[in-house]
Amino acid sequence: MITMVTGIVIPHEIRVAVFEHQFGALADYQAAVGRYVEPVYLADANLTIYANEEGKVRQLPANRRATCLWWFLYPETRGRDILVGDVVLIGSTRGHGSTTALPDFLTRQLQHPGRFTIEVRTNDDPAHWYDNGRNFDDYFEAAIVAINLQERWSQVREMRVSPA
Repeated sequence: MITMVTGIVIPHEIRVAVFEHQFGALADYQAAVGRYVEPVYLADANLTIYANEEGKVRQLPANRRATCLWWFLYPETRGRDILVGDVVLIGSTRGHGSTTALPDFLTRQLQHPGRFTIEVRTNDDPAHWYDNGRNFDDYFEAAIVAINLQERWSQVREMRVSPA
């Protein structure tokens, strides 16, 4: 019996909404990304991104939202690589090959417009989260601003996007 897990598809086309989808067999992931899948493990966040393995060779369009999320969660990847084509975001408990449902809070944040804010921990005060005082209409917009803020402000220790 195949165990189904809930993830989301992040289409490369910005005008197409992020949507929830059920995944079980490898064929489900392949259908969502358009062929062979390549995992990008985000072990610290217990997430895996599945992208088209041949996406860059086939010159698929950049996926700005998925790349933004990847760069936000893993700053060391910024400017080094991008994700292309439609991608799947799924939960992961043990990294390589173990998928779980995407956490509900993350599904809601990525899938539904709302009000989001950026919270920052600084090197001077790593015990407290500080709100930057700005609100954003979607998670990805807030993450882009957070990335830019972190690039310019050397005191940033950690950042997160939270519901406002």
